[in-house]
Parts: sequence; C-alpha cells; structure tokens
Amino acid sequence: MKKKCVAIFDDDEDILFITQYILEDAGWEVRTYTNVDRVVQKVSDARPDVIVMDNWIPLIGGIEATREIKSSDFSNIPVVYFTAN
Repeated sequence: MKKKCVAIFDDDEDILFITQYILEDAGWEVRTYTNVDRVVQKVSDARPDVIVMDNWIPLIGGIEATREIKSSDFSNIPVVYFTAN
C-alpha cells in the first residue's frame, strides 16, 4: 500500500523537523521545503496528497504560492495553512 504524501512549506526549520517527525511517525511520506521558489515544480516532483503551507514563507508568501498551485495542474490538492503567528 502506497503511503500518503504531504508536502510542507515553512521557512522555520524547527517547525519542519517537528512536523516531519510527527507525520512520519503517523505513517506519512513527508517532503519539506524552506521556500516556495518554483513551487509548482516542487509540487510536481513530490506529487503530495495534501500540502501544508506557511502563510508567511519568503519571498512571495503562502497565499501567492497557493494561487500558483491552484492555477496549475495540481489545483485538486488540498492546501492547509499553517503559521506560528
């Protein structure tokens, strides 16, 4: 059985580490990214079932990154917003 995959975009490496640890322990395949440069290409490479997106990730932020994803072939992937603020 194929593991479900989650792509996490957050510029805080401590948050990425903790979130990755928790989700992998729960059986998820986890891909982490510290920026949203070429976000559609990263999503294409990972093929996640869900995306966790930091709202304040540099340089363009989570909202604009999500717009790029939703205007691509990956518009069907759910995006969950996640921020420490």
